[in-house]
Amino acid sequence: MIAAQSRLICATTHFAKLASERKKTFVITHTAQETPYASTTETANTLLESLGIDRKPLTRLDTDSLQLVSKATKGNFTVLGYEGITGQDHLLHLRNIHLWWRQLNPRSLDRQKD
Repeated sequence: MIAAQSRLICATTHFAKLASERKKTFVITHTAQETPYASTTETANTLLESLGIDRKPLTRLDTDSLQLVSKATKGNFTVLGYEGITGQDHLLHLRNIHLWWRQLNPRSLDRQKD
């Protein structure tokens, strides 16, 4: 199981690197919900650290209930950090996925077909 997880981490990091070079597009959103396993926040932080990308603190209300508190971007790789520590906060992302679809550039998606 550890070998499979290691391959997944390597593949995700590689994809994030390609996105940072504008060869792919990768958008991650997360809340601050703690979990007994690697949380989305920890995963995003690991990817950012491996690529040498810093987060910028923000305060922006994207919807009535989604408060953006940090953003990191390089090329087509974007990490958006939101307030919220509950499972309900985490699920708000599914209900508002259209917000992040708008960030994708359809022209870059056409070039990424492989």
